[in-house]
Amino acid sequence: MNNYALIEKFLNVSKTEKNLTDRTLKAYRSDLAEFAKYFTGQPILNLCLDDLRTYLNYLENRVLRDTTIRRKLATIKVFYSFLENEDLVQVSPTRKLQKKYRIRKRLPRVMAESEIKCLLSAAHRVFKNENENGNKGFAKFKCLRDLIILEILFSTGIRIDELTKLTLDDIDLQRGSLIISGKGRKERLLFISCAEVLSLIRDYLEYRESLSPDTNSLLLNRFHRPLSVHSIGNIFKQYCALAGIVRHYTPHCLRHTMATMLIENGADVRSVQEILGHSRISTTEIYLSVSSQRKQEVLSKFNQRNHFSLNH
Repeated sequence: MNNYALIEKFLNVSKTEKNLTDRTLKAYRSDLAEFAKYFTGQPILNLCLDDLRTYLNYLENRVLRDTTIRRKLATIKVFYSFLENEDLVQVSPTRKLQKKYRIRKRLPRVMAESEIKCLLSAAHRVFKNENENGNKGFAKFKCLRDLIILEILFSTGIRIDELTKLTLDDIDLQRGSLIISGKGRKERLLFISCAEVLSLIRDYLEYRESLSPDTNSLLLNRFHRPLSVHSIGNIFKQYCALAGIVRHYTPHCLRHTMATMLIENGADVRSVQEILGHSRISTTEIYLSVSSQRKQEVLSKFNQRNHFSLNH
């Protein structure tokens, strides 16, 4: 069995027996395809510890992030564990691999409150202009759709792919609730507490119904098909430009910003963890660092005591 056939067998078993998400399987496929390409002409079953060290050196020389190399190494370990269980290798060469990668904590990139207001105001302004001009059809639908995309992302802090997975069945306007399908196929219940946002979603759903799409997805593209993650990225970029925001942000920054603001306004870390759908509280605790850093910046910049001296 050649290298790529072994990888396909591993992916098929992982999908059927471990019920892994499509995202995880896609990462496995990408990592192992690169691994197999590097060892073209060499059977994966015959690789030794020195071969793996050579491959890790190759990854390090590409100046990849520590998180990326650690993920690729984890994929290789899982793959060889599978080969071991299938009696295709006697002992996994990864067992004696002592290499560890420390993950440097990177503070989440958050938007200023003024930038959030400018972003949402730009989306509201565009939608208002469409209404006043009497425009109908997809142009008006798109403006309303784009508006609720930004509002939902900031109101709930959900991930972009979680937003694209939302269906009509996940929304309860009476309760103002959303059922979110998160990582690892875990579900969580969130609430939209802003009446204005709920009203916009209600208007969108009425407009959406008039299109009679044959999909249950909440967000639709111009062909009345589910909207993609890539499209949401483009929409976010478009409205950042309209809002005059010059710093580079991604839609995921809305999640970081919302979480940081919750912490700064007194929300406890455990509640924020549940809202964001983090499996470990240590992931959520990084927003405490962001909040502390912001406080330090504000005090350094605006504390009047910094601007006069009492030394005579």
